[in-house]
Amino acid sequence: MGQADLQAILKEVNFFTKPEIVTSIANGDDAGVIRISDDLALIQTVDIFTAVVDDPRQYGRIAAANSLSDVYAMGGRPVTCLAIMAIPAKDFPQWVASEMLIGANEVAAIADAPIIGGHSLKLPEPAFGLAVTGIAHPDKIIGADAAQPGDAILLTKPLGSGIITTAGMNEKAPADVLDAAIAIMSHLNRSACEAMLTLSRTSATDVTGFGMLGHLLHILEASQVGARIELASVPLMKGAKELAVDFVPGGTAMNYEFASRFTDFGPADFAQKMLLCDAQTSGGLLITCPKDELDELLTTMSEKGEQPTVIGHITERGEHLVTIV
Repeated sequence: MGQADLQAILKEVNFFTKPEIVTSIANGDDAGVIRISDDLALIQTVDIFTAVVDDPRQYGRIAAANSLSDVYAMGGRPVTCLAIMAIPAKDFPQWVASEMLIGANEVAAIADAPIIGGHSLKLPEPAFGLAVTGIAHPDKIIGADAAQPGDAILLTKPLGSGIITTAGMNEKAPADVLDAAIAIMSHLNRSACEAMLTLSRTSATDVTGFGMLGHLLHILEASQVGARIELASVPLMKGAKELAVDFVPGGTAMNYEFASRFTDFGPADFAQKMLLCDAQTSGGLLITCPKDELDELLTTMSEKGEQPTVIGHITERGEHLVTIV
């Protein structure tokens, strides 16, 4: 579903809430958070999508990493998962479903968040994902409303997974390009989360279906700021720019239409515009960082094996919320 459509739907709903709710779908955050006690908050999220790669085990791994990401984006630690699996009613090999769960279980084990149950249903095409429960201290929850002008903007994974997997499903993605994208999508955002928790102040979100600009918008609106993005600094997956000329997912096209409302794309060409809006699967974290803490954060992330990129900085709000230069 496109970002504009989702916003319109949510606007019509007066969600019931309670004093213990820290944040929820009503605020557009990556996950819902409820305070259980003075030192414990529960984080809950769910994500499910149809296959983006042919290999069922890889699909399960990617889907699990993607679902876990929302907890990491909120600064939490995943503790348990529930699997949600849809398969066709007829002529669907059982081994494929098993492989999807095996892949998800492998990633859940890395996250130390066991799959303890789930739900299955029949749909015309396979779909898979996890509902994830995480925990954090209520005072350590990372939201989207703490960005300030001058803060650096970091992206922890390169863009292009939507375009590459679309090409892959059409058998047009080179094997090495697709394999590299799968490795990136299967990588957990755990270490990036741990690193950003060392900051004195930060806003964060993960980059998934609404594309980098769509998810950046959430931070900008919540913090009442703008952003300046350096086009040449935005990291791209191997082969993504070349494939963007011919393989634009429907979700990416919708994202571009929506982003055009608040973005000055400046020098970006067609492929670059599509990549900035590309509907990612299991993308990286988008993090804002006070300028005087940037070097230490980059060092910490590097020590944890992450490769973050500074792609711009937070500004005062202007005519366009986002300016690409």
